[in-house]
Amino acid sequence: MKNSFVACLCTAALVGSLASAESSTGIQQCESLQSAGASVQFLLYMQLEERHLPMKVPKIYFEDAWDLVEGAEHRAQLFGLDFETLHPLKRIEQHRLNRKGHLKLLGVLLHDTVGPTKRLRYTISEAQQWRIDKDSTDPIDEKDFRYGLKEVNQGSEPYDRVFFAPSQNSSSPVSIICPGTRPVRHKLCRHYYRSNRGIDVDLTYPMIELSRWSETQRRVERLIDCFTPKEN
Repeated sequence: MKNSFVACLCTAALVGSLASAESSTGIQQCESLQSAGASVQFLLYMQLEERHLPMKVPKIYFEDAWDLVEGAEHRAQLFGLDFETLHPLKRIEQHRLNRKGHLKLLGVLLHDTVGPTKRLRYTISEAQQWRIDKDSTDPIDEKDFRYGLKEVNQGSEPYDRVFFAPSQNSSSPVSIICPGTRPVRHKLCRHYYRSNRGIDVDLTYPMIELSRWSETQRRVERLIDCFTPKEN
C-alpha cells in the first residue's frame, strides 16, 4: 500500500511538471522535467576528439526507441523544436506545419565536426559550389553586414550567402550559410558554432529570422546546458 501511495505521488508530480511545462519556454520545460526524473541518460561520442560527453535529456525530446535506451552511445543527436518556445516537435507535427507554410521550426544537431575556423572555410567553399579550396588560408574577402555579422564578398549574385561573426563577438567563431540565387522552396539558414560544452552545433531556421541569430544561439546554449549534467 505504501509503495502504491509513493508511486501515485511520483506520477502526480510528473503529470504536474508536464502540465506546467506546456505554458513555459523550452528551457523551463527542460529544467522542470529534469527535476521530475522524466529523462534518459546517454553518452554523446565526440569521435574526432575521442571523448564522451554525458547527457541527460527529457524523454519528450525523443520519439525513436533507440534514443530512449538508457546509457547508450550516440555520435549525433538531432532535435526538432518550435523556433519561438524551443518546445520539441514530433516529425508528424513538423510535416504538418511545413505543409501549412508555418516555418517557425528550429533544427538543432549536436555532433562532432571540424573546428569553427575550418567550418567557416568549408562553408565558403560550399557556397561557391566547391570551386575554391576548402583548405585555403588566403584572407577572407569580407564586407560589413547587419546584426553584428560580416558577409563574405562573393559578388552581386552569390549562389549562397555566407555570414560570420568574428570570435570576439561570440563564444566561438560563427558561420551561417543562407540561400542567395539558389532556387529553393523555403529559404533556410544553417548556422554553425561550437558550444561552451565543446559540442559542435548546427542550427537550421528560416532566413527571415537571421536578425535573431545571436539570441537564438544563446537560447539554444541554455538548452544544451540543461541537457548536460552540471558536474561535466
